[in-house]
Amino acid sequence: YRAELETTSDPFATKSSRIIRVLLSAPSRAWGVLELGNVAGVSKGLASRVKDVLVKQAFLEETREGLRIRRPRELLEAWQARYEPPQPLHSYYMMGTPQEAEARVSSWCDVNGIPYALAMFSGAWRLAPMVRYNRATVYMDTSSSAVNLASVLRDLDAKPVDTGANLALALVNDSGVFYDTRTVDSVRVASPIQLYLDLAKQAGRGAEAAKEIFDREIGPLFDQAFAREGN
Repeated sequence: YRAELETTSDPFATKSSRIIRVLLSAPSRAWGVLELGNVAGVSKGLASRVKDVLVKQAFLEETREGLRIRRPRELLEAWQARYEPPQPLHSYYMMGTPQEAEARVSSWCDVNGIPYALAMFSGAWRLAPMVRYNRATVYMDTSSSAVNLASVLRDLDAKPVDTGANLALALVNDSGVFYDTRTVDSVRVASPIQLYLDLAKQAGRGAEAAKEIFDREIGPLFDQAFAREGN
């Protein structure tokens, strides 16, 4: 029991980090523990334990209005240092460009009611187009639906390949990955927080793309939230 409690109280564990994701996505808000747990999709007990840890680490403050995030940049960096991207990424080849592959996958997910999001460089190009890419990356949510990978590949006419892939597909069973997605150019794109976490771990120009996402999307949100306090 003690080991389980310690694991679930780790704010950077997979399920617990949903709390951090919500806090960082709305840094101006004050939260009640119950509301925070409901929005993050975790129990009030887990939300309360994670809250206690974040307060102790000075990332969260208890005020008369409710819980308020503190030092969001440092909290994001602490999470990024512990973060592991969804695995595995399966590589496939589909006829057409990566953008055409993204359109076909997104259409398939919409028709079949499967939450999805363009991720990594695919998503970054929609929010902060700077680093070009030659492989689409898509996350599919399987947390509440049984997705048969064989049928997905058959419907999309996607072939597994070792080289020359233009599609990377991940079946993700953590719904937190899809929190705060947005629609851009008629496709769903992962949140800036999710894109930043993933790209910062990528080789090549990943760090450069992550910085662009931070500078355009995340940093201004943090600055706006704390400008009135001079933080």
